[in-house]
Amino acid sequence: MIYEILNQYYSALHKEKHHRYKSWEHCYKFFRTHRTIISEEQKDHAMLNLAFYLASWGMYRGSSFLLQKDYKVHRYALDILLKEKYSKLWNWNIEDKYSLNEYVELLFSLKKEIVSAYEDNINIVNGVLKKINITDTLVTKILLGTYGCSPAYDQYFVKGLKFHGIEQCTFNKNSFYKLVKFYNVFKEDFDRFQEKTRCDGLEYPIMKLLDMYFWQVGYWLDIVFEDGKTVNFFKDIREKYNEALDIEEKFKINKNTTIDIKPNELERFTLPDNLKGKSIHSKVIPTVCNLKNLLEKLVEVHGDEAKFKQWELRSYKGYNIKEIKFKILNSERDKWKQIIRNHIISNPIHVFGANITDIYLVAYVSENYGIGKENFFKYIRNAGITEKHNSIQAIWQVGKGDGTYLGILNEDGSVKDWNFINCWING
Repeated sequence: MIYEILNQYYSALHKEKHHRYKSWEHCYKFFRTHRTIISEEQKDHAMLNLAFYLASWGMYRGSSFLLQKDYKVHRYALDILLKEKYSKLWNWNIEDKYSLNEYVELLFSLKKEIVSAYEDNINIVNGVLKKINITDTLVTKILLGTYGCSPAYDQYFVKGLKFHGIEQCTFNKNSFYKLVKFYNVFKEDFDRFQEKTRCDGLEYPIMKLLDMYFWQVGYWLDIVFEDGKTVNFFKDIREKYNEALDIEEKFKINKNTTIDIKPNELERFTLPDNLKGKSIHSKVIPTVCNLKNLLEKLVEVHGDEAKFKQWELRSYKGYNIKEIKFKILNSERDKWKQIIRNHIISNPIHVFGANITDIYLVAYVSENYGIGKENFFKYIRNAGITEKHNSIQAIWQVGKGDGTYLGILNEDGSVKDWNFINCWING
């Protein structure tokens, strides 16, 4: 159902050659392609793209101060958008539960700076001394058209939010968390449509898809259903979402620990001797194959599993890479770790092989019985897992090596990312 609603909006771009919706595509594509804008000519092009996009999206109407300004008025906002610290907004993955809070803080810091950039520098409009007001609508349209990191909180979008019971209709952190929750409830539809846009030549960010969905609902409610008839069309979606609100609100990791806690603030605890009910003492002997090298090989052979060596194929199956193969193939190398981490967190343990369990086993022994290879070998033998030196070496090598590569473990096998471990166990 979500997919069909998104397609109603998206199809308008293809029905009319120069549809105004394309203004967002042009603007977003420019900023995404020119992430590092250095020359004055590039900055001039950036301001032109932003100005025309905002104009075609209704921000240059008669009451707007922008109507009385040239396009270079956006230089104030551009200087903020180009700050190095905000470049992280390009790489955030909405499925990354444990970095959500950091992302939200960065996003709302950017919002605050953009608002100040205009308000602190513009005090005369059409020859009259005036204090301007930077609305949520304007600032979120700027964010949507540049980083694609927020929906645009305009009239129809807000109407769509209200229909679904999201009462926080201003652009604030609570409202944003609700949007992330909505995405997670209907993840399959949103991801499927995102893949469609990617195949069409420009992958729409998830926040853009959320913008499209709620805007389309708000528009239909205002235009199609203005006579007050019962809106059965969206009822199922609304009910499913409202039911999900009671489950782990704002990504609760457990009843006492939420995403607001930073990794270095988490209290360490004794790790359980099972991983989501799966024993860590059986079926843990892997085929030695470095995860990083495996991913490199996957790209090298263009995803053709038939070209893997036997040991590579076992590791490929152990990580259930088949489910995320196309994500890996279509992502930059610096995103691979996060894709794998999200893959581990998001799926039941039974879909993976020994490799995943070995990462946890190394952490378990290091934190409960002492760090180091010697302690690990001793534990494996005493636990009756295996007496074979080569097998123990394989468990240690795979678990510690892959765990270190993914940023879960330290070089000595101890836990580096307690937030991830906590989410893995309780998520």
